[in-house]
Order: sequence, then C-alpha cells, then structure tokens
Amino acid sequence: MTLKIRNRFLKIFAFFSVLTFTLAALILVTTMIGENILPPPIEIRTLPFYSIHFLTNCNFPVTIISIFVILLFVIIASFFSNIHFHKTQSTELIFYFAFLGGMLCEVFRLAIMAFGLWVTFSDTLLIFGKLILFGRVMATLSFFFAALMSEYSKRNEVERNLLMLIAISALVSAITPLNTARITSTGMTTIGFSKMYTTFKVTIIILTGLMFFYNAIKEEKPSFNWLAIGFLIMFSGYETMIASDCLISIVVGSVLLFLGSTQYLLTLHKIYLWT
Repeated sequence: MTLKIRNRFLKIFAFFSVLTFTLAALILVTTMIGENILPPPIEIRTLPFYSIHFLTNCNFPVTIISIFVILLFVIIASFFSNIHFHKTQSTELIFYFAFLGGMLCEVFRLAIMAFGLWVTFSDTLLIFGKLILFGRVMATLSFFFAALMSEYSKRNEVERNLLMLIAISALVSAITPLNTARITSTGMTTIGFSKMYTTFKVTIIILTGLMFFYNAIKEEKPSFNWLAIGFLIMFSGYETMIASDCLISIVVGSVLLFLGSTQYLLTLHKIYLWT
C-alpha cells in the first residue's frame, strides 16, 4: 500500500466517522422525540459495580453518553492521525485505524436501545449483536497484528494482513453464540461461553503487550516499550468504556482511553518520524 493510497483511505475513514456520529445523533433525537427509546434491563451488568453510591448506580443516560464519547474519540483520533501521520511510514497506523473501526461498531448498541429491539426476539437484534462482537474482536486483534507484523519484511503485506484481520474477526464473531434473551445494561446481547471468550481476549492482550516489549529488544528500539504501555492504558480505557453504565466508569474509561491513545500515537510518530 503506497503512502498516497493509505492517506486517502484514512481521510475517507475520518469523514465516515463523522457521518456515523451524525447518524447516531439523529437516531437518538428522533427516538427521544417519539419517546420510543427504551432502557435495557439493569440487572445484568458487565462491570462488577454495586449500586450503593450515585457514582456506581446503573444510569441509562450515562450509557448513551458513553457511546457518543466513543464515537467522538474515533473522530478526534482519526483526524489527529490524518494531520500528523500523512508523511509517516507506519504500518501500525493501519491497524490502529482497524481498532477505531471496531469502536465504530458500538453504534449498533445505540440502535438496539433506540428501537427497543431487546423487547422481542428479532433477526435484526442478532445481526446487530454479531456486528458489535465483530467490532470488539477486531479492536482486540488489531494491536496483536500491529505488534506481530511490525517487522520491516512484512510491511509490504499490510493489505493481506488487514484482510486476514477482518476475516478472523468475522469468523470469531460468527461462531460465538449470543443470547438475545438476555441484554446487558449497556445494550449488548450476552455472549455464550463467556469465560472462553474472556480467556481468549485476555490472552491476546497479554501476548500483544509481550510482543511490543520483545520488539523493543529485537529492534533495539526502547520506544516500543512505550508502545506497549500506551496500548495497555488505551485498551483498559476501551474495555471500561464499552462496559460503561455509570458515572465512575465513564470518567475513568475516558481518561484512560485518551491518555493511552495519545501516548501510543506520539510514540509511533517518534519512531517513524525519520522513516
């Protein structure tokens, strides 16, 4: 992928993220005016918070806000990258945008709640659940691919690696069962074999961090250590945000997401500035 084609792709993605945010806002306003938006059951919470304080109480408006914070983050990160990386040869940036693409899939949670799809079973609810899961798997695997495919010999295969990432994410989301009868407080269908899925995700996160540290030693570039740190902070914020249904989680998640992403992107820019 040439630098010109890559930059064109990144610009298209940035404008698409704005379009997604605008569409989500229109859906929210329309459903609020029609009083059609329905909060999901609050007894199923992803984060182990107890409703004993106003900061940890399950709060439906906060869930909606968290989705828009995620979408806004994607817009800021994509435009920031377009401005500061248009001359930077970084294959990791492609996979970072795959991470942002996975985050955009969270908009389907808003659609589930806005149209009350959880009230009765529908094929649309299952499809939206699969799309959300696809985005989350791709967001997790994107940094794994970034760390694994960072060698100079593999930079010319970025298109193939990106297609492989999308294909694996689609396969994992397709074979993972969803329970559409049980909806979490964040508007996501519950995942079957949840322990297996969680183990898979944690394993990928640990391997990704270790590979960044390994690359720092192999390439003799200590800056890769900061990539690992930035990734771990950013991904912690991401995981908190997609499970956010109370004030404390949205505040902590937002701070970690923005700080970690800033660290990750600034380190990438420093590594490839003269490449």
